[in-house]
Amino acid sequence: MSINETATKATIIATAALTLYAVYRLIVPSHQAELGSLASVKPKVRHLVEKHYPITPDSKMAPSKLGPTYYRILGNPTGERIILIHGISGTWASMPQVLDSLVSRGYQVCVYDVYGRGYSASPGVKYDHVTYTQQLLDLMNHISWPRANILGYSMGGGIATYFAAAHPERVDRLVLVAPAGKIVGAPVIGPLFSNTIGRKYLLGRSTAGYVNGPYGKEPHMLHFAEVQELNILHNPGFIRAYSSTVSDGPIWGAHGAYERVGKLLGNRVLCVWGTEDTTTSYETEMPHFKRLMPNAKIVEVEGAGHSFLPETCEVVLEPVAAFLKERQ
Repeated sequence: MSINETATKATIIATAALTLYAVYRLIVPSHQAELGSLASVKPKVRHLVEKHYPITPDSKMAPSKLGPTYYRILGNPTGERIILIHGISGTWASMPQVLDSLVSRGYQVCVYDVYGRGYSASPGVKYDHVTYTQQLLDLMNHISWPRANILGYSMGGGIATYFAAAHPERVDRLVLVAPAGKIVGAPVIGPLFSNTIGRKYLLGRSTAGYVNGPYGKEPHMLHFAEVQELNILHNPGFIRAYSSTVSDGPIWGAHGAYERVGKLLGNRVLCVWGTEDTTTSYETEMPHFKRLMPNAKIVEVEGAGHSFLPETCEVVLEPVAAFLKERQ
């Protein structure tokens, strides 16, 4: 091969590589960029956001060095305080019945969107337990709540546990509903796949556990699915946040945090878990939970799967209310 032919071949290879990289960069967002939220969706889907997750008069934004956090405070201003932390794919807007039930019981309830979901920012950071813990700490400081009860559902349980391990003085009682932190089998998907067909793949996985179940066609579960779909398909920051959470977040390897919280909070921990949960596997993980938190109160809901909180929230909230009353 002549020198000219070699140079031409090298030029073609370099051009192809640069072209592929340019295409990749067009599809996959920068790891450092702020990607926006449901407030910055494309105009053609804005009506869906307004329909399924409208901004309410009590909607507020809490500043943080990582980016603003969307939150609401509901209920009795003098009631016992509880902060709710949602799971990996949705927000509490998907479960208004949970909020209504807690408010009707007299609680003052703070709900917020974790980074990369809902109306909260999608900062260019690693979505690990440090990020999620800092977000909650900044929120509590902003609303001037020195202490509160904290309820975490699924991934929110992992966040709540890490937060309690780092800041036990800010937690009155800890409620973990089907908590993550030791998860096995979460789908790890690459950024190129995530940002092309990955959204529809994740939507299918997220709805598979309940869409064909006994409550799948009920109005409250249709709403739950619609809000999940908003986040997964249309939130510009969701896919990167999801991918980083699966790789680095509080759904893996939290044994140390669970053990520390078990020692620090003792019997101030309640865990509610469905015996048929295969997402945060009850069968696999409950024995570890009992070993790491031997003094925690445990409520096992026979026959319930991972979606039992949105499906039949009173099954969860009745023991939660009883647990919180024990100290009164």
